Amino acid sequence: MLKAAIDEMIQDGSNGKKMLLSIQKRARKVVTDRDAMIHNSWGTNAAGEVATRDIRAHKPMTPVPLEQLEKSILDIRLLIGDVQAQTAKLERDLASAKER
Repeated sequence: MLKAAIDEMIQDGSNGKKMLLSIQKRARKVVTDRDAMIHNSWGTNAAGEVATRDIRAHKPMTPVPLEQLEKSILDIRLLIGDVQAQTAKLERDLASAKER
């Protein structure tokens, strides 16, 4: 839905459109990765490590490095910052256009 709105409302070939489509693509990846993590079965393995199992594939539990979780959180935070910056820019551009 976001991609359709961007395609409809933002001028083709503009830097703004390229940036928003990039954000939309990153958002889709972040949400897909987050969903995969959340919908897995979590616990600990025999070594006491935090582990996850894909409940759909019935695979054995595999360790989840803390760095992987930290990277996911960082990706979400960076995306939020970029969305806030682009939203502010769009609001400034809209206010400027209304003044003309």
